[in-house]
Amino acid sequence: MAVGLGGSFVRSEILLKLGALPKISFIGWLVMQGRLLTRERLKRMGITLDDSCVLCARAPETHDHLFFACEYSKRCLQIMSSKLGCHLPSQGWFAWWNSQIFPSQKIQRHAAMFLLGLIYSIWWSRNHCKTESVLLRPEYLIARFEKSSVFVM
Repeated sequence: MAVGLGGSFVRSEILLKLGALPKISFIGWLVMQGRLLTRERLKRMGITLDDSCVLCARAPETHDHLFFACEYSKRCLQIMSSKLGCHLPSQGWFAWWNSQIFPSQKIQRHAAMFLLGLIYSIWWSRNHCKTESVLLRPEYLIARFEKSSVFVM
């Protein structure tokens, strides 16, 4: 099954059969379905008037913006890419994922865990910022991400 988001498709069956913590798999599934309660969706539902991104306040908080266009998310991906010794994908995470030919299933599984974990961490940071009114530095978020059981470097 492939799921669309931002004009690209994701091999969702691979991402969701990783054995990740249920909360991480669920958030990943919601992102692939475009169903997270972003501020843009909440505004369309009449729940809020402000649809600006919690992390950067520069654009409406849509799925595409929050995970692919937001400067905060780009910085998180840049830090992780640097730590992993790989290049920053210029076409978006899911397009990058779909363009990859992995030499083994093990490497593909690690890449998928990285992607899911990073998506979950950004969503967690967004919610933390919204509830605590404190934006965590991307460096701190990545350090937290590395220490978690989500991803082992």
